[in-house]
Amino acid sequence: MICNWLSFGRVFYCCCFINNLGGVPVELSCLLGQPCIDFKEKIRLYRENRVDELASGHAKFCDKLSDEKKKNLKDCISRMALGMSPPDIKTGMDRQLFDIISHEDGQKIITALNPVARRAMLAHHGEGLLTSLSLVAEIVLSAPGSDYSNDVKGRIVEKYIITTMEINKLFSFESMKLLENGGLSEKSNRYFTSCGEFYYFAHRISYKITDIVHFSGMSTPPSDFNKDHGTLFIPSRANYPGFDLFYWDADQKRILGFQVTLMLPFTKHTKLDKDSVKENCARWNKYCGSTSEMSVYWVIPEKCVGNPKFVEDTYVVLLECLHDSFPALRNLNH
Repeated sequence: MICNWLSFGRVFYCCCFINNLGGVPVELSCLLGQPCIDFKEKIRLYRENRVDELASGHAKFCDKLSDEKKKNLKDCISRMALGMSPPDIKTGMDRQLFDIISHEDGQKIITALNPVARRAMLAHHGEGLLTSLSLVAEIVLSAPGSDYSNDVKGRIVEKYIITTMEINKLFSFESMKLLENGGLSEKSNRYFTSCGEFYYFAHRISYKITDIVHFSGMSTPPSDFNKDHGTLFIPSRANYPGFDLFYWDADQKRILGFQVTLMLPFTKHTKLDKDSVKENCARWNKYCGSTSEMSVYWVIPEKCVGNPKFVEDTYVVLLECLHDSFPALRNLNH
């Protein structure tokens, strides 16, 4: 019996993890069959070994596909990563790793069978997915507002950025610390937009991603992580409080939070509530064991800056400055 060797806390942890797998019995069997006693070590081994197993099986599946079906498979994976509907033709879809579910609005969505299956597909195809991912993202991002709302486009931008980061294992960007117009100095810069001008301090940042952690729930991940590794944390809940993703800066031993939005101005975003942001920042600092203040970045188009005097000392990453790494953003129509 599992309960004979797991404490109640570990049983609860097990249930949470199983739920995150999608409740697939074969995955539970693979998890519990890992050759160790410590449950957290079982999870680590399961993730490593199962990704290899699924990627190997997927590679054999791909070897049998024609070029046209391989192209269709990449279309399926890209749509899965972006949370979109499946293509009309699914001749290249690996049905061992995919599922098609009904969204809240009744729309069909193509998904990975579980997070490990998703990771296996991204690992196998790697940079070979980037072109397809950009093309699929552009279907939504370049469309007129009558076809897709800014809310929908914002979710696609978020998932496109996150998936590209997962594939490239890198996130390079220019951080801007916004200042009031009176903050102009020798060290500050002036930026002109269609909505006016603002002043900022600029800082170029590049982060390598060693580990990637997907987690469910509304708090922090249930397990520890390697604090010597640059780690990308990705919440699975769309309504996760305050942020869309997190990055652990292993060199500086600090946690960074990012929120993507197309809201004009971004200061109207519901996640800008200062109390909830402070609460979540404190929770993540405690989880990471960091004594450094958590940095919060807003990833937005330039016209969403709005009136800088209301966002003084706020950090932003402009989508216009990410075009080289995320080419689909060039065609954003919002």
